[in-house]
Amino acid sequence: MGRVATIPAETDLLCEACGYVLNGLPREGNCPECGRPIADSAASRRTPPAWERRDQSGSGPGKLVRFIGTTAAILFRPASFFRHLSLGPDRASRQFALVHWLLASALFGWAVWTHMNWSDTILPTDTGAIRAVTLVLLIGGTFVATLVLNHVAARLTAWEAAYRGIRLPKRVVLRGLDYHAPHYLPVAILTAAVICGYQLFIRYSPTTAGLYATTYLYILCGAIIVGAVYSFKTYWIAMRNLMYGNSGQSAVGSGQEGAESRGLRVEDGG
Repeated sequence: MGRVATIPAETDLLCEACGYVLNGLPREGNCPECGRPIADSAASRRTPPAWERRDQSGSGPGKLVRFIGTTAAILFRPASFFRHLSLGPDRASRQFALVHWLLASALFGWAVWTHMNWSDTILPTDTGAIRAVTLVLLIGGTFVATLVLNHVAARLTAWEAAYRGIRLPKRVVLRGLDYHAPHYLPVAILTAAVICGYQLFIRYSPTTAGLYATTYLYILCGAIIVGAVYSFKTYWIAMRNLMYGNSGQSAVGSGQEGAESRGLRVEDGG
């Protein structure tokens, strides 16, 4: 597994397919390493998502449309979205993420609370106040855990990238994770659907529902595993399409720096 100790500078132009340093090479040429056109790696190909384009419509229904459009692009075309996502910091990305984290936390918290209600030994039926407090604590706890998890993941990802010689600073990782937030929703919806489905089964078929309790738990475990795999897969799509990304200050053209940089190669070891 190849690695280089030197991390490419922010001003270096990298091939976004393989990570080769392209400084000094003409824009009309191809990457010497993988043959991909250098123009495909131009920073100008990365633009802010619809959510950040305030010039379209600042508030009201227009803002909601931009929110939904950006969410749909992330969920259904994640590779294309992150491949064209600009790397510049924007606080709007964190606002976007907070909304999705709150939605997912509410679903996860409600799902766990409903699962706990399955057994009166966990939440007694005659303590409505305790049930309400428990629901609030579950939602709040899930939200806080999500925030902590994202910051830990960002730190570890940036650390591993630096160890492998890949230019993927923490601020870029955090931006990617902000826009990865919609991928929590399908996982939360799947988990809530399994739990809610079994609760409906209990309500409408109480005499036979108990016979399938073990099956329900297996299905729930399966849903959790599927959700974890999906979350990691979409996280990797985001990072893979950001780790060789170029900002607007990347160098393109000809010059002596190209002769020096063409010998550099960045490998992800993956």
